[in-house]
Amino acid sequence: MYFIRKQIEELEKIDAPLTREKDFDSFWAKAGKKVEKHDLKLKTKLINYPLDGVKVYDSVFHGLDDTPVETWVLIPDKPKGKPCPAVVSFHGGNGSREYPFAHLRWLMAGFAVIVMDFRQQGGHTGSNTAMDRFGKSFSVLNIEKYDSYYLYHAWTDALLSVKISECMDEIDSERVVVFGASQGGGTALAMAALNRKIALCLSMVPSYCWWERRIFIGSACAGDLAAFIGRYPEKAEMVFNTMSYYDVINFVDKIKCPVMVSCGLKDEATPPDCVYAAYNKIKSEKYIRNYPFGGHTMEPLETEKQLRFIRERLLSKK
Repeated sequence: MYFIRKQIEELEKIDAPLTREKDFDSFWAKAGKKVEKHDLKLKTKLINYPLDGVKVYDSVFHGLDDTPVETWVLIPDKPKGKPCPAVVSFHGGNGSREYPFAHLRWLMAGFAVIVMDFRQQGGHTGSNTAMDRFGKSFSVLNIEKYDSYYLYHAWTDALLSVKISECMDEIDSERVVVFGASQGGGTALAMAALNRKIALCLSMVPSYCWWERRIFIGSACAGDLAAFIGRYPEKAEMVFNTMSYYDVINFVDKIKCPVMVSCGLKDEATPPDCVYAAYNKIKSEKYIRNYPFGGHTMEPLETEKQLRFIRERLLSKK
């Protein structure tokens, strides 16, 4: 295990430079105010679903640009007057909100679930904002417009999905967990930084960390950004400027809640050095679990640990 311990020691030393532009904080503060004032136009439809003890709401809220965002709101049956905590879940790249049964573990643990589609990915949610496309991946949509880049719309949608917890009487909005893997893991970290009301953050193999490194090595969705720069090298500085507004390393020192992160040391999609570049900058209570032979998928290994973590911390608080 000496070699593995040495690898982890080197990861723990990573201190990637922040790439925040001068207006980074004001940019996201302005976005937060828009989210706070925004009318979700939330519509929930209770559907007949073949599960006992669960209310399944097929729901839609509207993004800042009025895009209808398809969302599941799943509520475990509870005695009246006792709202339950909630997990706001964010799916991986090119995925969707999936089907309600995919989120059963949280429901069985006593948590409501809110899970939205990322616009223009694998679900039915489109975009009212026109997106200039320069490659096959969502990562290059509107890359030339930092204030209307794809992740600006996706992450303000995500902030609005957290806001749903304040609209449902059955949910205790002071006991909200953000959760996700890959794209969802990076988004969960960003949400925990942008919304100080969030109680816990669970982030598995988080993406969107240390974009400069990710683009240089061309891993996963960053490969399309690398290809764009390869075609238009004169636009490299513009690309890195845009991505600095959406780099998780620039957010995480603002997180106040406890954070649990998982990392696969053989992960080629979200490499461990990029994960640690963000993790090392978290100042709140934090935990990381390394899987020396883990790649980009480790959800079964983490599920029991995550359930224990959130139940111990949130179900005891009434």
